[in-house]
Amino acid sequence: MQTAVTMLLKDGYEKFSMRRLADKIEYSPTTIYLYFKNKADLVFNVIEYAFSKFVERFEEIDRQGNNPSENLKKGLRAYIKTALEYPQLYKIMLVIDYNFKKEECPVLEQGTMNERAFSFLQNTINECVKQENFTEEDIAMFSQIFWAAIHGLTSLLITQPEFPWLPEDKLINNLINTLMKTLDK
Repeated sequence: MQTAVTMLLKDGYEKFSMRRLADKIEYSPTTIYLYFKNKADLVFNVIEYAFSKFVERFEEIDRQGNNPSENLKKGLRAYIKTALEYPQLYKIMLVIDYNFKKEECPVLEQGTMNERAFSFLQNTINECVKQENFTEEDIAMFSQIFWAAIHGLTSLLITQPEFPWLPEDKLINNLINTLMKTLDK
């Protein structure tokens, strides 16, 4: 997996090939095809592995039994910290454009790690606002805005390390606090 990650980051999806991967890891291409039906399938599995790192953290937060607002704050922080801990995997997950057809790589299908990660966010926001009169569309909007905001900060911290950022925890805390205020009616 690590070799595939390295090659994808260096060469991009278009230049990545199963044959070159096989050469790099000193396997025959036939051996790789025993495990993955094609390039898209291999990349899907790499993406699933990457998202599993996030899902593990989110499931741990759920098991702690905090109130929904606390779970949401911890989940947002865990998202950013996990991405900073695994920046190469984060780029594989959400920065590289694969230009997939949906049937080639079902990253958002029910039960995938990607879907489970986003569901944690959406379900936790839903729990936070249950007492309010928010519609399903409002909850979807909050979820997408929260994800866009944390993805934006995370991507910038990973791809622009030379920028004179304020202290990381201060940025993260302020972003989370600002996002949480949007849930107040």
